[in-house]
Amino acid sequence: MASIEEKTRKEFSGLLSAISSRMDEGRLARITPFLHPECTGFGTAFQEVFKNKNDWLSLFREELVQLPNGIQVNQKWAETFPVNETTTGLMAEIIFVLKLPNNKKIEIDPVRASAIYKREGDRMLVTHMHLSYPFGEANDEIFPGSKEPRLYEEATVLFTDFVGFTNIVSTIPPKKLLKELNELYGQFDDIVQEHHLIKIKTIGDAYMAVAGLNGKGDPDHAVNAAKAGIEILKYLENRNKVTGLKWNIRAGIHSGALVGGVIGRNHLQFDVWGDTVNTASRIVAVSETGRINLSAYTYDLIKEQFPCEYRGRINAKGKGEIDMYFINCTS
Repeated sequence: MASIEEKTRKEFSGLLSAISSRMDEGRLARITPFLHPECTGFGTAFQEVFKNKNDWLSLFREELVQLPNGIQVNQKWAETFPVNETTTGLMAEIIFVLKLPNNKKIEIDPVRASAIYKREGDRMLVTHMHLSYPFGEANDEIFPGSKEPRLYEEATVLFTDFVGFTNIVSTIPPKKLLKELNELYGQFDDIVQEHHLIKIKTIGDAYMAVAGLNGKGDPDHAVNAAKAGIEILKYLENRNKVTGLKWNIRAGIHSGALVGGVIGRNHLQFDVWGDTVNTASRIVAVSETGRINLSAYTYDLIKEQFPCEYRGRINAKGKGEIDMYFINCTS
């Protein structure tokens, strides 16, 4: 007869398989049997992200939309220990693999999982689980900012938006639009990740990513943001040569301090705030098609690596006149 520790390890493997299963409406039904009726939550070692079973299941519902191609969870190792006759603890190291369109995958660094399992009939079911990185401070959690909002003293915000988006939307079917945006934003995601930026969100035709949020400080945050912006422009330029539907963007970059964190109770998402973010949004608004517009502060941080041209003092809504520069991108 299997011990409760053996049962716990088996149930944990089953939970990971259920999480990794097809992204369809039946996925919740495959996950639910592994959750104890007294399931009390899921979060990090510093703060609860989901405080009960229903909230936890909301995570998996959101994944149906956010990760339509699926997620794979691989177990590196797992160890169990008895708490009492009906309860066990589990420590494990797992790897999340995010599946993207065109058979692309993103593998997240190994994550430490700690869980409590409790007997329910002849099974051991999870009542609580925490995730965190095995090393590093709280700032390196798998859910950045899920403890308290944090001040990032040096970061760079990259905004892009599509030029003529309203006209394009009015001329193509919704399914075609979603397919196009999924392909475009998927490529943007790959590019910003390659240059050590974190994608924050998309809002309609606007895409936002930030460099310098890795928790350890990044002296090259502005340079990395500029490289990502240039590569996005080059990607679109090459794509437009071989596709019927042409997409063009303008970009804006500004550097400075900002605050990042997770707030609210529902649909939790890491976000950033502050004057740096507001200024970056104003700078992209006065950029031009196929150009990357910079604030003077960002220009000072990248001028040794990128040729730029001074635009003069440009009026930015709510900010007055600001010294701005274009990066002179070379193909």
